[in-house]
Amino acid sequence: MAEFVRQVSVSEYSNGIFATTSLSTLWIAQTAKFEPFRNMLTVDFDEVTRKFRIAYIETKRVDKRWVKESNEAEVFSAFQHVLNTLAWFI
Repeated sequence: MAEFVRQVSVSEYSNGIFATTSLSTLWIAQTAKFEPFRNMLTVDFDEVTRKFRIAYIETKRVDKRWVKESNEAEVFSAFQHVLNTLAWFI
């Protein structure tokens, strides 16, 4: 997770996203003030499977979440794909 955060912090996206943590989950939004579980990304890392899980949360309904999983080597690329899919940066 630390390497992923480092990659994001030095990327072209760093000035256009805002992040905080909730225990071991990274929350990312487009504005500094955001309502939890509304139009945000969450990033989790599973120590057992060594997989990242990036979820886009539009509403509080769990069944409406869009999820992308990736391994450690591809997480930044997966993150870029999510941002492009959501058109957060045009």
